[in-house]
Amino acid sequence: MTDLELPRVPGVTRVGTAAAWVSGISCLPYLALKVLWTVGVPLGISDESVLGDIGWVLSNALMAVVQLLAVALVVALARPWSRRLPPWLLLFPAWVGTGVLFQVMIGSAVGAALSGTSQDPSSSDDPIRPWVYVLVYVAFALQGTALAVVFAAHVRARWGRLFTMRTSEVVDHGRKDRVSSWSGRNLVQITVAVASMALGTAIVFSSWSGAGAFALSGTDTERSVPMQVARATGAAVAALGMFALAGRWGARLRFWWPAALVWVGSGALVVFDGLSFLLNGLFVRAGAEAASDATWELTDTVLAAKVLVGVLAAAVGVLALSAAAAGHASAQAEPAQK
Repeated sequence: MTDLELPRVPGVTRVGTAAAWVSGISCLPYLALKVLWTVGVPLGISDESVLGDIGWVLSNALMAVVQLLAVALVVALARPWSRRLPPWLLLFPAWVGTGVLFQVMIGSAVGAALSGTSQDPSSSDDPIRPWVYVLVYVAFALQGTALAVVFAAHVRARWGRLFTMRTSEVVDHGRKDRVSSWSGRNLVQITVAVASMALGTAIVFSSWSGAGAFALSGTDTERSVPMQVARATGAAVAALGMFALAGRWGARLRFWWPAALVWVGSGALVVFDGLSFLLNGLFVRAGAEAASDATWELTDTVLAAKVLVGVLAAAVGVLALSAAAAGHASAQAEPAQK
């Protein structure tokens, strides 16, 4: 029996299937807009000059493809045959989608709360009409919530027995297993170190959302408040989950609680800004930006460090999952040996 070949529990329920439909349908407004903007239709656009920009076309085409993949993902998660697919084939895109949607949902909520104040993140020169943001953010909120439900149903159906373990059991197994790898034996120390990095990251972005300006360019400081709050929240969620995995709190919690926190937090740390770096690189290669404009600033270094912390947090989650699987296998083997 391999690490993740664990006894399964009953499959995706009607709630999971309904959530898949909601998530898939919620993709459609954003997908339709991206397709229309890619081909030059100015629906929801106040400044039509952006439609001819190569960077605009590339980014909208890429995000349309991402949304198509999101639709395929939720359909797959709700079908029984998906539990026979390699885990990474579903887990990676689900992790990416979770990271993007978490960042967007938190940022849009903060932006709505700041609407009408002196920190209003909207801008008069924005080429996108306000109603587009309302439509897209509501759709994202529905999509993200429904995706979480259908993904949880899939995980329960595939590895439900694993996540019923207590967090303390996972921690203890990592400490006691002397034949495991170095990373397994030092899981607690590694987790605390990465959790501390994530906590420091949360502090930096919390400062950016307020009066602090460490490594922050002087432009768009107020407009970036929702984004910085979303970044700080993702880092804090990841840190909270990892401190639980290290046994610093919540030892009696079911393992799925801290695992979910690390899943969401690591995705939020990596995906949104990781995609931004990818898009910027594509724009430069396509000639959308002059080489002189594509300068690397200290702000970019901080964002790259944030992405790295997210990658490390995801690695910690994988190590903890492996320890939980090994612990479950040991617990199942002991009665058989007796």
